Amino acid sequence: MDTGYSQWSLKTNRPSWRPPTDIYESLNSIVIIMEIAGMHVDDFSIEVTGRVLSINGIRPHIVDKRAYHQVEIPFGEFRADFEIPAKFNLDTIDARYNNGFLEVTIQKSHPKQVQIE
Repeated sequence: MDTGYSQWSLKTNRPSWRPPTDIYESLNSIVIIMEIAGMHVDDFSIEVTGRVLSINGIRPHIVDKRAYHQVEIPFGEFRADFEIPAKFNLDTIDARYNNGFLEVTIQKSHPKQVQIE
């Protein structure tokens, strides 16, 4: 199976941060898994323009009087754009957010076999 990994393109816009992301491909689908803990479904959105799937969001910063000793958890706006190398149908995109992970599944389009009578 040709995975087409050399065709992937990832674009990020600075100064935004980008959550850790895994992408894998099976025979029938492409799956994007993004780790976005501490958020709610209303904190991010998914858009598709042409062959580019964009995940946008904002993780709020807790404003309290604190004396930080270490800060490693990013907050604020983020955006990640993924150019999908396979043909797909917009109606087959499914997204689920569970336990801090956003999972987007894109079903690939396959050539339709036409029955000859």
